[in-house]
Amino acid sequence: MGQEDQARNKIVFGTMKRDMEQSLTPITRDSSCSAFPFDQLQHRQEFSNRVADALINTKCDHRAKFSLSLTLGLLAAIMQIPPIFLHWVIIREPKPINQTNEKGEQLEVPFFFEVGYFGMCRYAASNLSMPNVDESKVHETYPEICVMNPIFTGDDLSDFSFASNVVLTRLFVPGLLHVPGLFLCAFAVIFSIVGEVRGSNHTVHSAVLYVLGGLCLFAALLQVIAAVDDEMTPRMKPNAAGDPSHFTYTYSKAFLSASLSFLPLQICVYLQTAAYFNRFPQPLDKATIVPGLQDMINDVISRTRKTVPSHSSSSVPLNQNHRRESRCSLGFGGPAFGAIQQEVPRLAPPLTENIHRGSIQVYI
Repeated sequence: MGQEDQARNKIVFGTMKRDMEQSLTPITRDSSCSAFPFDQLQHRQEFSNRVADALINTKCDHRAKFSLSLTLGLLAAIMQIPPIFLHWVIIREPKPINQTNEKGEQLEVPFFFEVGYFGMCRYAASNLSMPNVDESKVHETYPEICVMNPIFTGDDLSDFSFASNVVLTRLFVPGLLHVPGLFLCAFAVIFSIVGEVRGSNHTVHSAVLYVLGGLCLFAALLQVIAAVDDEMTPRMKPNAAGDPSHFTYTYSKAFLSASLSFLPLQICVYLQTAAYFNRFPQPLDKATIVPGLQDMINDVISRTRKTVPSHSSSSVPLNQNHRRESRCSLGFGGPAFGAIQQEVPRLAPPLTENIHRGSIQVYI
């Protein structure tokens, strides 16, 4: 019996030892899971947590406002650069080709025209599914080709395209507005940096440049919409027989980018203006940028000084009428003090009132 118990114990201890060794061996991932980028996922999660913590702990102070203004200004300028060189609208226009049907009539095939400020590109539509049309020959005969704006070259592009050519010619005016607007926005970003570093009135100049750049961009967008709508709307109507028109158009992503850049520009105007008025809160500081404020301040000062009689001594007893017209008649509700308090707050320096033996001592 003793030998049987020893053998049984050896078997039990061997099984336990084998189970412990299996539990201590590292678990290897399956070959199907080894290709999953666990490390990249962990790094992305850590980066997202850092960004979230930074946004949550950010204080809306002067530095944060300037950083936001600078970021939005650069974003608006970047969003305006690609649309200058890309196409703004894609026009679908039918054009006759060198192929005929059974009756000997010349066939028409839709072409797409990508129109921008400086030129346009033409390419034939694919998957035509039109009878009597050899699509391969169409692409061989009419390959993709780009031409410059006839305003610059003086070429006659009526055979190349008619509707798209007219739209291309009319887009020259929006281009003249868009390019200066971009430069104004770029100068606005530079002025905002200079105003922040020097603490000068370049900050409000930056806000003015943002306004002018936004107006130029807005006018360019309206000109583009007007040009495309005027030329394409009559052609998109059904013909006399009631057949639908083959003319269509869609705006590209460049148009969307330029349109959305108008929103950060307006936010930059607010941030730059608020930064300037927080830096210079006094009315005399605002008089350098607000038209007519300096004249109003001078008028209020002159009218207020006329109400106070000049005396050689520093302490002069004033009667009731003089008290009502004086600048220091805080308790009497004088009209002079009320005017300067309402029109120009915090303009006058603090005045000293010393009540001595029933008289008011005024220091000017």
